[in-house]
Amino acid sequence: MRLNRRQFLGGAATVAGAAALSGCGGGGSGGGNVLNVSACNHPWSNYIKDLLPEFEEEHDVKVQLNEFQADQLSTMYSTRLSANATDLDVMMYRPLQEGVQFMRNEWLLDLDASAAGDTAYDLADFQEAAMEVVKVDSAVYGIPIVTEREVLFYRKDLLDVAGISVPETMEDLEDAAEMLTDPASGVFGIAMRGQKAAAVTQFSGFLYSYGADFMTESGEASIDTPEAIAAYTMYGDLLRNYGPEGVESMSTEQINPLFQQGKIAMFIDAEVFWSELIREGTSTVAADQLGVAPLPAGPAGSKPYSVPSWALAVNAKTTKADLSWEFVKWATSPDMVLAAQQAGVSGARTSVWENPDSLTGIPEDFQETLRVSTENGVGYDRPRVVQVGRARDIVGEPLIAAIRGEDVTAAAQTAQANFAAFLEEDATATGE
Repeated sequence: MRLNRRQFLGGAATVAGAAALSGCGGGGSGGGNVLNVSACNHPWSNYIKDLLPEFEEEHDVKVQLNEFQADQLSTMYSTRLSANATDLDVMMYRPLQEGVQFMRNEWLLDLDASAAGDTAYDLADFQEAAMEVVKVDSAVYGIPIVTEREVLFYRKDLLDVAGISVPETMEDLEDAAEMLTDPASGVFGIAMRGQKAAAVTQFSGFLYSYGADFMTESGEASIDTPEAIAAYTMYGDLLRNYGPEGVESMSTEQINPLFQQGKIAMFIDAEVFWSELIREGTSTVAADQLGVAPLPAGPAGSKPYSVPSWALAVNAKTTKADLSWEFVKWATSPDMVLAAQQAGVSGARTSVWENPDSLTGIPEDFQETLRVSTENGVGYDRPRVVQVGRARDIVGEPLIAAIRGEDVTAAAQTAQANFAAFLEEDATATGE
């Protein structure tokens, strides 16, 4: 689905934070000695926190980094921004999850004027597809900090012992998962997110690879097509037959530790978790035993998501607008993005991706997977709506039915009717 930006925002008459940052009051280090940065508990924030003293020294400020789980962060933002909170300064947010809501409600500052005049910063260096989801016309409401692609993690040692090649198709994936499942040893063939809403993003690659989508080009619900039902069925069969016990209630936070403990043979999720899966002192899986491969192909090919999963924005009500922009500029500078990418956290700067040194910190199979997945990827991993949480709950219902072994076709038809009704309502929603 590709809507133009006016359609995407429901034809809103105004856009958020139209005033340029340079014209906002209360900027600079003189506006106070604490800058509040709200972030997700994520590999990017883990990376940046060790570098905060550099920014603090340069700007004579204390950065208060407040970390939350993703859904907690989203709930906090909705509650506090709707109450016109002024002590939220810099915000790490998900453009595909909260972006439309935040922009429609005028909760974010337009960063374009400050960024566009800075040739060293070079706003044009950011990938066009990544910028598309943080912009409305010429206004820029966020700077992408993380791009993520759906990949297949696998245990090289387990595949070698079983004599299995790396799966290239969905059928290969199912066969490998069956062969690698060993209940007696406590090893499960495959794991993916099973929680209804959380699973939707990982399921999206299956949906696209089977030739389906959440909505048609004209914005109508399309989750009951034969292709969509086949994708739901495959995802559910894999988890029901070869996934860990209790997978229906699992998201990445629960699956990562299982993989680290050696209980998972294959795991499909975002490549950003690579460093977590082999973290020294936490994981029993050696770095040289963790393989990374593209999402196996379905009938329509291998079409993983490739998305700007996280961005930095500035609260429209902050009293430290200029200082907030300085933090965003520092955190998303070419040097910072290059260093983060070398540490396994992929960014959105074209110059960094073109730099042969940008992937030197990761294995060759990982490098090739990133290139292939970026080239073949789809730029969204959930329905592009305002009330994303509700949408994910609706389109996730057939996933739960599939995992439970229930009638997937009936579940998809019910979800289709519910999703169609939801889309009519969402067209004018603000999400507050």
